[in-house]
Amino acid sequence: MSSGKFRAPRSISLMRLDGTVGDSYDNAMAESADGAYKTELMRRKTVLLYG
Repeated sequence: MSSGKFRAPRSISLMRLDGTVGDSYDNAMAESADGAYKTELMRRKTVLLYG
Protein backbone atom coordinates (compact mmCIF):
# COMPACT_ATOMS: atom_id res chain seq x y z
CA MET A 1 0.00 0.00 0.00
CA SER A 2 1.36 3.41 -0.94
CA SER A 3 0.59 6.73 0.69
CA GLY A 4 1.10 8.56 -2.60
CA LYS A 5 3.87 10.75 -1.22
CA PHE A 6 6.64 8.52 -2.47
CA ARG A 7 6.64 6.16 -5.40
CA ALA A 8 9.63 4.02 -6.24
CA PRO A 9 10.25 3.29 -9.91
CA ARG A 10 9.30 -0.21 -10.98
CA SER A 11 12.68 -0.92 -12.47
CA ILE A 12 15.81 0.62 -11.11
CA SER A 13 19.38 -0.20 -12.03
CA LEU A 14 21.86 -0.09 -9.19
CA MET A 15 25.46 -1.16 -9.39
CA ARG A 16 27.04 -2.47 -6.23
CA LEU A 17 30.58 -1.30 -5.64
CA ASP A 18 32.68 -3.31 -3.22
CA GLY A 19 35.93 -1.95 -1.88
CA THR A 20 38.68 -3.96 -0.35
CA VAL A 21 38.76 -4.56 3.38
CA GLY A 22 40.39 -1.65 5.18
CA ASP A 23 40.34 0.64 2.13
CA SER A 24 39.04 3.99 3.36
CA TYR A 25 39.88 6.05 0.28
CA ASP A 26 37.00 4.91 -1.92
CA ASN A 27 34.33 6.74 0.11
CA ALA A 28 36.38 9.77 1.10
CA MET A 29 34.67 12.17 -1.31
CA ALA A 30 31.14 11.07 -0.37
CA GLU A 31 31.89 11.23 3.34
CA SER A 32 33.42 14.68 2.96
CA ALA A 33 30.35 15.98 1.12
CA ASP A 34 28.04 14.37 3.67
CA GLY A 35 29.95 15.97 6.54
CA ALA A 36 29.77 19.40 4.93
CA TYR A 37 26.02 19.01 4.41
CA LYS A 38 25.44 17.99 8.04
CA THR A 39 27.55 20.91 9.27
CA GLU A 40 25.50 23.34 7.17
CA LEU A 41 22.24 21.96 8.57
CA MET A 42 23.53 22.36 12.12
CA ARG A 43 24.57 25.96 11.43
CA ARG A 44 21.17 26.83 9.97
CA LYS A 45 19.35 25.25 12.91
CA THR A 46 21.49 27.22 15.36
CA VAL A 47 20.79 30.49 13.53
CA LEU A 48 17.06 29.80 13.50
CA LEU A 49 16.97 28.91 17.19
CA TYR A 50 19.30 31.55 18.57
CA GLY A 51 19.56 34.13 15.77
